[in-house]
Amino acid sequence: MTTKNTFGKKHTRVLEQDLQLVGEQLRLARLWRNLSMDQIAQRASCSIPTLSKVEKGDYFIEYDEVKKIINEVKKALFGWEK
Repeated sequence: MTTKNTFGKKHTRVLEQDLQLVGEQLRLARLWRNLSMDQIAQRASCSIPTLSKVEKGDYFIEYDEVKKIINEVKKALFGWEK
């Protein structure tokens, strides 16, 4: 049986707040570079609903998905052309 690498149901309030902060920062960074959700989602190979959940701090998203999105936003911040 395989298990998903998720944050799961057992989480602390601090973890929840941290995830919300990361999501807000990702959203602000994306908007600062005038990038659409579609552009980031395509480059991160995820769906727009998944990106939306990450930006809202949803802790039921797989860690690998969050990591891909963070990496794409970081590329955007450091000179990635639209």
